[in-house]
Amino acid sequence: MERIASSLVLLVAVAFAGCGAHDGPQLAPVTGKITVDGQPLVGATMEFYPQQVGAPSYGRSNENGEFTLRYSNGQMGAVPGEHRVNVLGGHVKGKAEKKKNNDPNFQENPDRPRKGKPSRNDIPVTIEPNGKEPIEIAL
Repeated sequence: MERIASSLVLLVAVAFAGCGAHDGPQLAPVTGKITVDGQPLVGATMEFYPQQVGAPSYGRSNENGEFTLRYSNGQMGAVPGEHRVNVLGGHVKGKAEKKKNNDPNFQENPDRPRKGKPSRNDIPVTIEPNGKEPIEIAL
């Protein structure tokens, strides 16, 4: 009976050890900035899809175009290595204010890719394991 109890305690301990906060791949901290023609892209959502094993990470740019990534499980960071990035939404800082003022030179969709401009999908980005260098995305 004592042997069964010891085995049960060991089994429960092993099960709980596998449920720790460190489950999943090793993540690198990721910060960065996104711009369009040198101006911050505000309110854009970035989806970072690793080209190796791992789930995507996501971020949203602030009023300065700066972002921090969170892994799919909510932890801060992303899987180190090569990624393809998709950029969704956002507006160039200052453009929304011009629209409010009925500026005749305001373009309805200034952030949409234009002929000769880089795409907002499948942007190649490398995330270093140490995460010390901010990611720069220039559209």
